[in-house]
Amino acid sequence: MSAPCFSLPLRFDVERLQADLAVLEELSWPPERPFIMATPFPAKTETYHDGRWKGLALRSQGGDWQRTDPGGPGLDAFADTALLSRAPALREVVDSLDCEKRSVRLLSLPPDAEVNAHTDPYHGFKYGQLRLHVPIRTHPDVTMRFSGEAYHWPAGELWYADFGRHHAVENRSPVTRVHLVIDVLVTPALLALFPEEVVAEQEATGILLHRPVRPTPPGELRRYECDYRMPAALVQGLLETDDGSVPGEMNGQVRLQGSRLVLAIEGTPLFALEPVGEHVFHLCGWTPERSIEFQVGGASGGVDRLVVLLRSGRTVSRIELPATPAA
Repeated sequence: MSAPCFSLPLRFDVERLQADLAVLEELSWPPERPFIMATPFPAKTETYHDGRWKGLALRSQGGDWQRTDPGGPGLDAFADTALLSRAPALREVVDSLDCEKRSVRLLSLPPDAEVNAHTDPYHGFKYGQLRLHVPIRTHPDVTMRFSGEAYHWPAGELWYADFGRHHAVENRSPVTRVHLVIDVLVTPALLALFPEEVVAEQEATGILLHRPVRPTPPGELRRYECDYRMPAALVQGLLETDDGSVPGEMNGQVRLQGSRLVLAIEGTPLFALEPVGEHVFHLCGWTPERSIEFQVGGASGGVDRLVVLLRSGRTVSRIELPATPAA
């Protein structure tokens, strides 16, 4: 197994990065927050810091600079925030990566603060999403820990880490540690930055590559409107409700809203669907790990089955849901 973290062959001008940071530090930084997926009923959330870990978004779902979560499946696409135009050196870092970017955040950790041990689910080559760091302000006494082993990442370097492993951050220094954190979807150009042996190791179990959205006219999308029933467990997070109640099945709908398809559960719109292949859609804001395939046929020519595809490397699980064309 490869090391839990290592630097990639890109370097950036630390003085210019810190000049951009000085401009943005004049703003009030909100605490880092976890992504909370919209569901028909409340789900539990978990934080692993005391509120002193803060951030600013340079790219987020909906383009909100105060949205410090990493994003996830939903209705809003990722978009640059207004802050990115105020930080030309940071923009150059983002633009230097030849891939689709998800969230791009500045994350700040003050002296004598820490981020407790945790894992970031669905990060890794097998899910098609990686998390990269560029330290901007740091100190030798700032460490990232994987399984108890400490690593220090120097400023201006591009670092990859396997955040699917348990990790923690400690700042025992006199400075406020600030990193640029970039979530990216995997492309062949991005893989070219990694050592050949790492790519070979990951290809042995499978790497999910980003599939770009295929422009599709609304008239063609309308054929996928349907109604279906689904197990509640398919929606991540629904199994951990505050009161412990979990419905067995739920009614679902797919409808054309404006120029895009939207998947709803119990009448609540949850996910926009982005076409990436023939009858195949990804969830807006998500990775190739999860997609929807419509099976079209029958006398009506409409949808008669909705297939949820769950991917982890070369492993694919199919969950088929009977569907009927929308009236």
